[in-house]
Amino acid sequence: MRTASSAAGAAGELAPWSLNESLIRSTPEVSAQSLAANLEAVCGIGPRWHGTPAEEQTIELMSERLRAVCDQVELEEFPYTHYTPQATSLQISRPLAQPLHCVAVQYSGTGRVAGQLVYAGQGHQEDFQALRETGASLRDRIVLMRTNRPYLAGGYARADGACGIVVISDSPFGTVRQMTSQMGYEPGEDLSAFGLPIPGVIVSREDGERLLSLLSAGPVEGRIEHRSAVQVRRSHNVIGYQWGKDRQERSILIGAHYDTQFGLDGAWDNGSGCAALLEIARVCAGSAARRTRIFCAFGGEEIGLFGSTAFVRRRAEELKRVLAYFNLDSTSGDVPYTHDLLITRRLEGFARELVASYSDWLITSCREFTVLDHEQDSAEFVRQGVEAFWAHEEGNAFFHTVYDSLDTVDPVKLARATRVALLPFHYLAHAEIVPI
Repeated sequence: MRTASSAAGAAGELAPWSLNESLIRSTPEVSAQSLAANLEAVCGIGPRWHGTPAEEQTIELMSERLRAVCDQVELEEFPYTHYTPQATSLQISRPLAQPLHCVAVQYSGTGRVAGQLVYAGQGHQEDFQALRETGASLRDRIVLMRTNRPYLAGGYARADGACGIVVISDSPFGTVRQMTSQMGYEPGEDLSAFGLPIPGVIVSREDGERLLSLLSAGPVEGRIEHRSAVQVRRSHNVIGYQWGKDRQERSILIGAHYDTQFGLDGAWDNGSGCAALLEIARVCAGSAARRTRIFCAFGGEEIGLFGSTAFVRRRAEELKRVLAYFNLDSTSGDVPYTHDLLITRRLEGFARELVASYSDWLITSCREFTVLDHEQDSAEFVRQGVEAFWAHEEGNAFFHTVYDSLDTVDPVKLARATRVALLPFHYLAHAEIVPI
């Protein structure tokens, strides 16, 4: 037995725990070949944008493969706001007349606005506070900023009176990253009004530099237009169950979102997570666990966490008996990105020790979930007090771009990353005494 005390809380609320090495050795092996087949099947469908035939094909694929290895599989309906882009443009009118290529900040306001551009750095609260302290007014201005979180920065800009936003994509080679203007929603929120009320567009890094160069020489004025159609529709999560030997025990969940951003194959985000989910379900089917294992393929993540949010909110009582949720998202690519472990405090000591000692996945960063970590499917679980674990790669310059394709995922590397989630998932499913 490996003894560790790092799970003990600062005030001693959590007792030291011991890792059962025999149980760890019983962790089944994952297959890079099987992962590659899963990945090819998912990505072979093409872009899995919500409300498309490809989304329906993906739901069928995930259902079929989970039925082969689970005791029961259900399709669970959830509401979401369907978004269809119609027209997007950015026109500089001063100091010169020039159109710039752009894509929409999804779910931003419909309409045309014109105004002077103001640069707000990375769109953090501190950036807007600094502008206020200098006396700069954003009222009826178009805010230019570098951010991958327009769903936060757009809200800050609107609160200070901005009439529109221009987001500079940080992706290379002239690509423009696809992004949404809202993530998650409040209970009872009107989904037909989902999104940022003011128009927003996204430009390439190169065009963003051009705008900043113009701003350095004097005032810049422009006009942005965004038109779209939104409609509340229904989609489905796919939920598979492998029943535990003791149905009175707490359950353990693992999930991945199957949808992609608009027009993208999404191999890294999140074909890799789907492939890992199916592989973990396959290898776990070979042994009966003490606790029920639940496998979740969530929809509507990229556009606002619709599937996972609905799943959590309709299970207020059931969640009290959930031991932990493991998220599989952006699991592995083909280059050495940083390895980030986001985790809730009670899981941290146990899971970090397990990953560090029994896998070859070097942890680059390990930290607790914060309120800013709400752009993935762990978010609503964490808000409702469920322990959560998300091991993923950070720093992929091509996420949400056309370069997130099948040839950018290495199945061998994906197998190593899949084991990182499988180790604690398997342990908690089988352990007589849970170390959290």
